[in-house]
Amino acid sequence: EQIIANGTIKEVFKTDGLTLHLSAFVPDGNNSVILEMYTEGNKNCRVDLNLWSQTGNGSRNDFGEENGICWVSRSLDTPDLDWPSHIVMAMKTLGSEGRIFTLKPSAKVYVVITLCTNHDTPDYSATAIQNASSFSVKSIQELRTSNNEWWKNFWAESLVEIGDSTMEKYY
Repeated sequence: EQIIANGTIKEVFKTDGLTLHLSAFVPDGNNSVILEMYTEGNKNCRVDLNLWSQTGNGSRNDFGEENGICWVSRSLDTPDLDWPSHIVMAMKTLGSEGRIFTLKPSAKVYVVITLCTNHDTPDYSATAIQNASSFSVKSIQELRTSNNEWWKNFWAESLVEIGDSTMEKYY
């Protein structure tokens, strides 16, 4: 479910004795995606996060881990390209250790994925990893608050006229 009021995506997955709640948002101006997950019920949930980058089209791909931060890269820089591009995505979990963990009932885990390209900074790889490592539960909560405020201000200044007053109530 997309919550248009605050730019959040929420989903609930249910199976026998287990309900997994997952939400995601992209903070304004932060080049990151933040996921929050928790369970309800009486069962644990095994989570195996797999951060990867698309291969093909002449790309060079790599992956690794540095100080608990998983990262992947993709470079498109063949001689026929006018605009070589490199990206690094770095992932950090908070509330668990590593990318494979057991999510226990009512325990929250946050997953932060940061992105940086050579078009952002020449030191894109170190920047993505450093940005991921700098996140804390407190900083995520602060970003959530500022994200909600940003969307509140956006919608307060927005106007949609489509000629149907019933439909306009939803915008």
